[in-house]
Amino acid sequence: QRAEADAARNHPCWARTASRQSHRFVMIGPSAGCLPDALFARGVTGLGGTWIEDRDDFVAILPTGESWSRCARKTMLGAIDYPGTDALLARLA
Repeated sequence: QRAEADAARNHPCWARTASRQSHRFVMIGPSAGCLPDALFARGVTGLGGTWIEDRDDFVAILPTGESWSRCARKTMLGAIDYPGTDALLARLA
């Protein structure tokens, strides 16, 4: 996780925000799931992505190249709303 977060932090898009005051920095993706703790610790304020709601429809239309918006929805997880991995694991215990 740390390597992914450091790679994201070294991306050129950070340079654009370093020269001016930014209140939010939202990453769209990553395309693979991850625990966001390391990204939030480095200043990312939100992660955007896509949640597949209809797996069967998604699997059927993916090879066709059609839009899969009918079986998915956009989501965003804000750092302020995220309790952290430790808190989530504690809920399972």
